Amino acid sequence: MCTLFPAWLRPLALLTLAAAGLVSVRGEDLPFRDWTDSRSNQIRARMVGWENGSVKLRLLFDGKVIEMPVGNLTAADQEYVAGRKHLFAPPGEPLPVPGWPGEVVAAEEFSVEEVAGEGGGRVYRTPHFSFRADVKLAPSLINQYARIFEATHQVIGILPMRISGPKDEGRFGVRLFRQHADFLSAGGIEGSGGVYLPASREILVPLASLGVRVIGEQVAFNPETFEPSPLVHEITHQLMHRWLDVFPIWFCEGMAEYLSAVPFSSSRFDFERIDEGIREHLLRAGGAVPTSGGWLAVDVLAPGELMEISHGRWSRAVSGAGNAGLFYRSGLLLLYYLAHLDGGGDAASLIRYFHETRGWELKRERYVAEYNEAVERHRRELIGWAEAYNKALILHRMETVAYNQKVEVYNQQVRAGFAAAERIDPGPRPGAPPEPPPKPAPPPILADNPDGNVPVDVKAAEEEARLKLFSGRSGAGLWAAFEKALATRKIRVQQVRAPDFPG
Repeated sequence: MCTLFPAWLRPLALLTLAAAGLVSVRGEDLPFRDWTDSRSNQIRARMVGWENGSVKLRLLFDGKVIEMPVGNLTAADQEYVAGRKHLFAPPGEPLPVPGWPGEVVAAEEFSVEEVAGEGGGRVYRTPHFSFRADVKLAPSLINQYARIFEATHQVIGILPMRISGPKDEGRFGVRLFRQHADFLSAGGIEGSGGVYLPASREILVPLASLGVRVIGEQVAFNPETFEPSPLVHEITHQLMHRWLDVFPIWFCEGMAEYLSAVPFSSSRFDFERIDEGIREHLLRAGGAVPTSGGWLAVDVLAPGELMEISHGRWSRAVSGAGNAGLFYRSGLLLLYYLAHLDGGGDAASLIRYFHETRGWELKRERYVAEYNEAVERHRRELIGWAEAYNKALILHRMETVAYNQKVEVYNQQVRAGFAAAERIDPGPRPGAPPEPPPKPAPPPILADNPDGNVPVDVKAAEEEARLKLFSGRSGAGLWAAFEKALATRKIRVQQVRAPDFPG
């Protein structure tokens, strides 16, 4: 009798990769938000489609997709749909790519909900964020924080890229600490105004570092000492979480620095003043030296060298004394140049670079999802095959045991002298054990790739897409164009080499 499960039917290991999942390439990352109809009925859902004047919404409550005529929605919801329906162009039609904003971008109107938290703390909820505080916050403080977070969310949605989905309850997580020691023990970094933890996808913020004052039992906002830039930097990382391991470090950090340099006030990012914001950021963050005639002198890494730096080398370098400013301002100025000063000043090469790299990552994700689905389907087929074969083996064994029992009785009757007519008939001898049926063939995706190696090399694709940023120029040519363009903004860049950190 063979074992119930043949030895070759070993467990099949699923191919698992970070962020693996079957994802649509059209409008796949729009966030959950509150939708209101003309009768003031409200639901929380995200836009997943657009067709014939109706918006398709996936409900947060149960995941079902419903259709709602756009005319039945509030004016704010109709405006939201109008600005995003281009993401759902019919298959085969190219998706229009939104350009870089060149005007003031203000956060949409929203309200803040306050509820009791764990351990006497408080939880404050906005449409896209959930703030957990270990102390009650004055309305002035939480409203100011909420405006920064929601406005940054709005800006990231307008840029030609898509944010990742909310972590839990449809909202991104933020933790606010009154005591600096609690901030550090939770994973904060000494001297920082906030930190983003990719593992938990939370932002940690020490209240004391961002300008607060204590009024009775509340922590209140202090406009004289408040500086939003550190928050915007970390929010950008949180909203771009999905791409942090896909794009090179210069792009991720450069984008966070760039958005934190855009002038912000009263819930508004003023892209019309980006030149002014860049200069102020360079002076505030250090490394820029004012010279005569309103010029700023700045040491930077050459764009070609900066683009080659890995995540590991960046981390090791910025941990060294005096290196952080060089790396961050180099990323900032390269992003600024590509978005506003290169070519026609329309960020065309940067947008092409992002979307080409993003497209390869989505192909990788789809392949991983399809491979895993095929593995699971084939596993079920093999289990069904084994169960059917084992059932036949068990039946044969039962028939054999029953036959042997009859033979034993027959032999006992012979030994006892029973007449032939009185003996039992054991019946026919069971045949040979059944042969296993043909083993199910693996699906083509598994047969073609038995080792589970993902055939989509996103790193190589990113390097290929990076050529879009050079626009046919050599490294020296890109530096010359970079240097000349910044000079038009009275920023004089001096090329320096990166510290010698391996990796």
